[in-house]
Amino acid sequence: GEEGGGWGDDGDLDLPDVALPSSGAGGAGYFAAPNSAPSVAERWSRESPLAADHFAAGSFDTGIGMLQRQLGLINFTPLKPFALALASSSHALAIGPVSAPSVRVALTREGAPAPRGGALPMSCITLPLLVERLRLGYMAMTNGRFVEALGHFQGALQAIALTSVESKKQLAELKELQGICREYVTAISLETARKDSTDPKQQAELSAYFTHCQMQPAHAMLALRSAMTVAYKMRNFVTAASFARRLLDLHPKPEIGTQARKVLQLCDSEQSNAVPLEYDDRNPFVTCNASHTPIYKGSKLERCTYCGAAYKMEFKEVLCKVCDMGQVGGSATGLVCYVNQLTDSDM
Repeated sequence: GEEGGGWGDDGDLDLPDVALPSSGAGGAGYFAAPNSAPSVAERWSRESPLAADHFAAGSFDTGIGMLQRQLGLINFTPLKPFALALASSSHALAIGPVSAPSVRVALTREGAPAPRGGALPMSCITLPLLVERLRLGYMAMTNGRFVEALGHFQGALQAIALTSVESKKQLAELKELQGICREYVTAISLETARKDSTDPKQQAELSAYFTHCQMQPAHAMLALRSAMTVAYKMRNFVTAASFARRLLDLHPKPEIGTQARKVLQLCDSEQSNAVPLEYDDRNPFVTCNASHTPIYKGSKLERCTYCGAAYKMEFKEVLCKVCDMGQVGGSATGLVCYVNQLTDSDM
């Protein structure tokens, strides 16, 4: 048979010695594979200035760090369900053929370009959802279901920290919503403290402070009617008359208006207070959310780094009782919920 050697014997070359480059481990040639591109989630956490986008990317550490710097938060427990919801709703699984694995697909929101291009994650916490929760809080407040109302107002207040908006107008609406929720949480805490108190004097004071929270006219009328009744029953006629006048200014229903006019007429004939109260309706004040006592205009106070709730100076550095997240008197740069918020010159 034919012997091997069909290739001839041309492999011998008379080559001089030269230095060869290293061939790497195992001598497997000179090709080096390029580094893999960062995932979509990695780009979200690198490029977005919003803590919500970091949680959506699953980068909880950087998200928490941003909230500490921007909002001065010291308690993150209330944000846990929101953070988990953001992380789970930012991706979907695309089901392929039976023999192929499912593919994880990033979900992005429209109109939200990242600072360096690309898209940012879809958010399950939106301004319309918070407005709906505010509406439910209003309904519960009107019907006297204060525990339920507190859940809606405080829940919305906490969720604002992880809400993304797409314009300066929406950002302004979000900040307005934050203030509304803060006022209602304060109001409900005052009313709860009044019901828990057994001291008639303290009950009258707390009902008076309740009327100075910024609420919807319907709720302000309910607060004023309650405070008027408490003051009249304890023969504090001057104070009761003040509440009656404020109630009439809101144009209540005829039956309530008639009652207020009768109280006003009777109190004007007495012009006295039987029990001195720590309350001066002619001197503007805000209520301390820890001691439930007034902080009159000109007095020093501290505020929560996140929600802006007011406190007396002795409560500096404690956890805010209104939002349950911020620090009283701490440092923070401010709420950031809009991608271009830090670069827009007219913000």
